Amino acid sequence: MKRIGKNLLSLVFAAMIVSCAFVPSQDGTSDKQRDSFVEAESYEKIVYHESLIQPYSPYLYGNQFVPNRLTKQQLINEYNEWKAQYVVSAGNGMLRVRRDAGTDYDTVSEGIAYGMLLAAYFSDRDTLDGLYKYAKAHFNSKGLMHWKVDKNGVNISEFNIPVPHGIVWKNTNTGQQIATNEGIIASELPGTGWVRVTWYTRGMTSATDADVDIALALIMANKLWGSSANYNYRTEANTLLSNIMLYDMGVGFSNELFLYPGACVNGTWSGIWGGPKGWNPSYFTPAWFKVFKEFTGDSRWDELSTKIYQHIDKILLYSKNTGLLPDWCNTSSTSVSVVSGTYNAAEDSYSGVSDILVFLVERTNTDGKIVTNYYSTPKGNMSFNVYYDAIRVIWRMALAVSWYGDEKAKNILMLQNQFFRNKYYQTPQGINNIKDGYSIDGTDWHPLRKDALSVSRGGQWTTSPFVAMVSTSALFADDDYARKLYGSLVSSKTPYTDTYHYYGNTLRLLALLYLSGEFPNPLQNISSGDNSFRTLPRIIQAEKFTTAGNVSILNDSSAEEGKVININNSQGWLNFNVEVPVNPRYSFVSYGVSTFVGENFIIECRVKAPNGGKIILDNSGQILGKKVEINVTAGSSWQNINFGSIPIAQGRNRLL
Repeated sequence: MKRIGKNLLSLVFAAMIVSCAFVPSQDGTSDKQRDSFVEAESYEKIVYHESLIQPYSPYLYGNQFVPNRLTKQQLINEYNEWKAQYVVSAGNGMLRVRRDAGTDYDTVSEGIAYGMLLAAYFSDRDTLDGLYKYAKAHFNSKGLMHWKVDKNGVNISEFNIPVPHGIVWKNTNTGQQIATNEGIIASELPGTGWVRVTWYTRGMTSATDADVDIALALIMANKLWGSSANYNYRTEANTLLSNIMLYDMGVGFSNELFLYPGACVNGTWSGIWGGPKGWNPSYFTPAWFKVFKEFTGDSRWDELSTKIYQHIDKILLYSKNTGLLPDWCNTSSTSVSVVSGTYNAAEDSYSGVSDILVFLVERTNTDGKIVTNYYSTPKGNMSFNVYYDAIRVIWRMALAVSWYGDEKAKNILMLQNQFFRNKYYQTPQGINNIKDGYSIDGTDWHPLRKDALSVSRGGQWTTSPFVAMVSTSALFADDDYARKLYGSLVSSKTPYTDTYHYYGNTLRLLALLYLSGEFPNPLQNISSGDNSFRTLPRIIQAEKFTTAGNVSILNDSSAEEGKVININNSQGWLNFNVEVPVNPRYSFVSYGVSTFVGENFIIECRVKAPNGGKIILDNSGQILGKKVEINVTAGSSWQNINFGSIPIAQGRNRLL
């Protein structure tokens, strides 16, 4: 990072100082900015010296954290409770993330991935290793974890049948399901009412979203620890990323480079219905892809992001400026459509691209009651609503903006931010106005566009997964909305007595961590090779000076970190090296609008002066060009002394 001049700030003290704070400002005068400092100070230990992870880096873009975030200890308590509920032993040193009663306490690769991310960001190496060992025990021959495992450790399909297995049939009279060999038709099965549920067989199949999340967790583990007694994390990450590029992205199947649903080894998944004909936008994590490119040097990650954004543009044209993306979609033509298919029972033939049949459809009877029926001719849909997959898009886009300032991601994020903000303020019910599902044009959730196997109806409830993911836009929202979203997030924990609680509570914890400023880019350093430079904006403890004169460090249990600076005479001074990132920070001060913060910072010192005194900020003739003298009232309590707005250039500066 290039050096941009040297800003000289002379501070002459006749008091003891515990900390100096440098907080971004727009005009340096408003009460709102003053409030933002007080709240930042309240959470000082998370901001700088005692981060949940080490080494710590702030987000380069957007706000660093919500004003009303939880304390470090509260976050740790949340993690410990989550782990106690969901992380269980699987024998032989393995750990798994157990889901809930609604899924018969099974494990999915998505859960292992979320668990590894949380373990990495909470510096919990033993849990990360135990979860990864479980993942590797369920790797397929392509080196990727099979996506679903029952509570007994058996790899199964979405039909809860051990894989590999053949064609699945469902009886519309009894609900019974069976798997048969290829070539069997309904008339050859015992009884009546049999409809074909799948056209393809099922084998060991990975899920791309889980694969990339596991890879990111390994990269963070490498950043924190390098290796453990069990794993060299860099080697593991590189191997996994190679497999992901080969098999999840279609390269190894001789397909075009694209975001495929996963890699099926002994079935016929990739190349049949995946790729542009059927893909999941919530599997796209552009922040991760940039990290992968930097970590491996493989430029195909950039190419992949460019291509997926081009396909997303087709969806955005359809979604009427809501920014909403569906669970699954077909963008193989010039526009976006449903991933669907139809089975002709008489001819035993199939057309379309969905690999799940027997579409359940809701119809309204003459008495106005909604009933669920099967199509007489089996059909198939992948969900084309904004539902429990697609709601994760806003979180993944927010990370891409926080870490890299990704303009494409910012466009999607801010459109969704505006959409959900409008919902939130639609009535005084606030968060309860946001329901669990919409059509991508912002209208109600559409029953004819739901997943073929789903019997549930969306758009009715305010649920923890939706609250969690919508809340991740808070770092790019106005203060009122950000505070309210975060407050709703904190209180959105799903009771463990509910049938389904794993998904919402897991997304909630990920959102809490991110919004607390504790989910940094694993490849970003504290500063550019010189740790004496403290990145702004953040609180800097006074004892962390670079050089000083006529001062001494004293112990004081009443001060943060128990240290203060004692000014020995009226000419005591302190020098700090500070760094403002060259990349400009975004400050989303009003919904739907982004503005640049610029280079102004509020400088405030926390002092205690039993006999009174004066603080002089004297920089006449220098870049700052400002001299401020502030009288300090005598007293035995700590005081916050505010110098107002100070321009500090981007790059490295020395405050003297």
